[in-house]
Amino acid sequence: MDATITAYTATGEVSGTGYSAGGIAVTNGTAPSNSGGTGIVAFWTPSASLTYTTVTLSSSFDCFLLYNSTTSGNPAVAVFTFGATTVTAGNFSITFPSNDLTNGLIRIS
Repeated sequence: MDATITAYTATGEVSGTGYSAGGIAVTNGTAPSNSGGTGIVAFWTPSASLTYTTVTLSSSFDCFLLYNSTTSGNPAVAVFTFGATTVTAGNFSITFPSNDLTNGLIRIS
């Protein structure tokens, strides 16, 4: 993984059957919360997990990029890494944590 990733680009992106370059749009059904407490001033988690069904990817992958496609330049929001994964004619899901002060995917303090 390149630690200098600052925006989405198709360079180096996996490809395969059942996968579209650019990924899946994240549903923002829950607005960021700023309820604060113990140093956390805001938190946000997408409202649903992301799932690719019956996907076959041409190579292994070990991260995904969450980026803002509604802003010029597609700026990165976060990069998430995990162990090298391959998918052949199967489902791949990213399951997000609860959107709360302790577990929010993105927490700002």
